[in-house]
Amino acid sequence: MDLDVMPTQPVLSRIEIVGRLLSRQLIDSRACDLSIGLYQHFDYFDSDTINPGPAEGAFKPCHVPYKLGTPASAGVGAMLRYAATPRFALDAYAHVNGVLLGGVLSDFYRYYHRCYNWASGFSLKGGAQCAFDGGRLTLSVANQFYQLYSWSGYTSEEEWLERPTEKPGNVQGDVSRALFNHLEFRVDCHLWQRLSASLAMNWFHRFTYYDRWMDFPEENYSVYDYLVDSDQWDLRLMVRYGF
Repeated sequence: MDLDVMPTQPVLSRIEIVGRLLSRQLIDSRACDLSIGLYQHFDYFDSDTINPGPAEGAFKPCHVPYKLGTPASAGVGAMLRYAATPRFALDAYAHVNGVLLGGVLSDFYRYYHRCYNWASGFSLKGGAQCAFDGGRLTLSVANQFYQLYSWSGYTSEEEWLERPTEKPGNVQGDVSRALFNHLEFRVDCHLWQRLSASLAMNWFHRFTYYDRWMDFPEENYSVYDYLVDSDQWDLRLMVRYGF
């Protein structure tokens, strides 16, 4: 879970919860543990605009980099721990999940207190962590990939304009498919007793393909199969105290 104090970003920007439903131990030795199982995942990523002004016009793409949630997701996974010596330990994991219900940011559908499309699809997760000198120095890398599809929805702005004050004719939003990827590198260093320092770099990438017709009269052009490609990087330096 990540809590931010940046003025332009949401306070709660990230939640990741993993629950193990069942598992089977494949290797159980002094130096190595390997298990496979069925896991349930709840993921939430949120961001806000870094542009001081909002997008002009109801159908202009918004400036928000990404929003994603997977309240109903489960799949198979494997976890490995290798610790041949007390001074070195390796932890790694890999998951393949089906996303029954997920939500992803819509760049256009911003009506009825909504800014997202309901969708379903799949996700791939993997990561590794190396601990040196009994945990005094830790290096970790993790990547999460999501592919979500909204199976039905609005295909043109005229469908919205016909009934602007009524409830939407569908619950999914836009007809679209979205790709979201989160890559994280992190270094943790123990300083003194319970005090440690961390340096983390995150890359968030969202690619959304809209299966619809878009008309931009101000720019004097129209387009079908609209694409939105968004990247965001952040670098964090943290000092932590463990209780």
